[in-house]
Amino acid sequence: VAQAERLGVDALASGGDPAPLSARLWRRHGVRAFGILEAIRVDPRMGEEVLAGSGYVRAELHEIARTEMVVKLDDFTRRRSRIDLVDPDLARRDLAGLRSLAEILFGDDAERRLTDYLAGAPHAAARER
Repeated sequence: VAQAERLGVDALASGGDPAPLSARLWRRHGVRAFGILEAIRVDPRMGEEVLAGSGYVRAELHEIARTEMVVKLDDFTRRRSRIDLVDPDLARRDLAGLRSLAEILFGDDAERRLTDYLAGAPHAAARER
């Protein structure tokens, strides 16, 4: 907690969650949160929220990509996070952020995974309106 306070991580991302980012990091990642905090200390850009309003910072997403074997983008947005449940339009409102999220999670395969995600429900139905 002291390390998180020194870095000021609680001011980095809200994501609509009343819990501060430092508490969410410990809740989501346990001792792996130390590595996330270290990445932010080394490069403050790693503390940037990638998808506006999601509450997930760049360093955390790199940790998820490294450890959680996310297979599809909706695997993350619907099952491993509450992004699609809390705000189903968030991804469509911040397409650049969603693209960055896909690049972190899938590297060279990001564009295909993003296309697959956007073609799936409920996003495809929303685009047809």
